[in-house]
Amino acid sequence: MKVLLAKSAGFCYGVKRAVELAAKTGEETGGCWMLGDLIHNSHVVEDLARRGVRKTEDPAGLAAGDTVVIRSHGELKSVLDDLEARGVRCVNATCPNVIRIQRLVAQAEAEGRRPVIIGEPLHPEVMGVASWCRQPLVFDGPEAVEAWLDGDEKSREIPVTVVAQTTCIRKLFETSWKIIKKQCTNVKIFDTICNATHERQSEAAEIAGKADVMVVVGDRKSANTKHLTEICLRRCPRVVQIERADELSPDFFNGCTVAGLTAGASTPAGIIKEVYATMSEEIKAAEGKEESFEELLNQSFKTLNNGDRVTGIVTAITPTEVQVDVGAKQAAYIKLSELSDDPNVKAEDLVHVGDQIETYVVRVNDVEGYAELSKKRL
Repeated sequence: MKVLLAKSAGFCYGVKRAVELAAKTGEETGGCWMLGDLIHNSHVVEDLARRGVRKTEDPAGLAAGDTVVIRSHGELKSVLDDLEARGVRCVNATCPNVIRIQRLVAQAEAEGRRPVIIGEPLHPEVMGVASWCRQPLVFDGPEAVEAWLDGDEKSREIPVTVVAQTTCIRKLFETSWKIIKKQCTNVKIFDTICNATHERQSEAAEIAGKADVMVVVGDRKSANTKHLTEICLRRCPRVVQIERADELSPDFFNGCTVAGLTAGASTPAGIIKEVYATMSEEIKAAEGKEESFEELLNQSFKTLNNGDRVTGIVTAITPTEVQVDVGAKQAAYIKLSELSDDPNVKAEDLVHVGDQIETYVVRVNDVEGYAELSKKRL
């Protein structure tokens, strides 16, 4: 049986960043807390607990001097404000793409616009985003949008700003915003679906169209894993969603010649590898090739070359540089001197965490694993 492995399977940038930040914080503090599940993967959460990053669902139980890591999906603004007021140190592992949406809805309301969020109303990311404004409208799809518009004619006259949950299915989002754009008189639309999510969904659909059976690996609480399963079901008659390799059964593959494999953004490479090895007799026979699977995963990262123009997301700002995720293996940054010609300007006056920024690659150092970028050289 041939196994088609999705190159985009596994940790996205935001999840990888959150896990590394939590592990580092646990080591530096000798033990800290995470508020809820850091990511939607119970195996990762259990591993972090063994490394001193304990889980709590009760922010009120945290005391002054405690350190808590905020999950990648983000948190309610009221909770963050309360923790800060009580002297609890918060290490923000919220995905930069989610932070961008939080800023967009807050800005929309400040401009007198009504924020519209397309996503799952009870998902932690959506609830967190909604808390950054006073009167958000949250719709899980086009049917809910239609019901809102049909419920009150005046709805069409309200200035609205439309955003999406980062893991929203693109077709669902596009159908929703097209209805709003057609029927409302004053609309701003921001496509906030994560690029990695879109690539993963597109690749899953492509592989599912070639496969007799499709295996989707991820935690059952993971929204993006659930969406991958829904997308695959449209292209493949037999789709199985599992969390670990031990859930596989030979019966899944009866009569199949081609099997597809993809995984959600919060699924560790080790679990994907375990599933891949179980599905593929070729991989089982090739023992000791630890790097071969990592190379397959690394193919999803772009290659940087001097002189390239690349677009990325601002992930951190320091007094001397701006760190940018450009979807590459290298850690990329812009020196303040390469951001602006004004020697007195501050980086935070020009960019914010979560901003999308177009840059020029000045130098790539593959040995040390970093890339120097420039904004002003564009």
